Amino acid sequence: MPPSHIPQSNLIDRLHYPLVAADLVQPDSAQPLQLGCVELDFEDLSAFEQVRDQYSGLGIKFAGAIALQPSNPAFLPRSGSVVLMPMTNGLSLSAYLYRTAQTVGAFVTGTKQVRLTAFNREGKVIAQSDTGARQYVQEQRQTVDPLPQRKLELTAGGIARVEFASDAPFTMDDFFCG
Repeated sequence: MPPSHIPQSNLIDRLHYPLVAADLVQPDSAQPLQLGCVELDFEDLSAFEQVRDQYSGLGIKFAGAIALQPSNPAFLPRSGSVVLMPMTNGLSLSAYLYRTAQTVGAFVTGTKQVRLTAFNREGKVIAQSDTGARQYVQEQRQTVDPLPQRKLELTAGGIARVEFASDAPFTMDDFFCG
């Protein structure tokens, strides 16, 4: 359909979110949008559930994420039993915020560096952080020690999207924004 035939509401959404598909950022009209600080522990998700719009009522949508109950003792959850992990070989997952935030973060566990990048509404990088370049190698033995859980947090004005990424598998737990 040519752009002149796009319904006005979709055109406005695309102007505000030029790099994101409109269905990723439109809140569910049946759920009122809650504002303020949001903290997610993901315990309401089932194992192997694709995570996308389950938190749209809180103003957040995820992309590229799956909920897991880790069976590998190296990747223990920070709280509860459910974590998020990237769904594809791209080794990244994103969170889109309906309303911009100043602080966004989570606790991550990985064998290599995990990067957190924040973007504004125009898709411009506005802040970055990472867990450091450590690589964890464990000796061959019968028990596996849990990997360290690192808090990744960014503070910047106008955060509209964040991406967690790594060169190796990682888990994310206790996501927060506000």
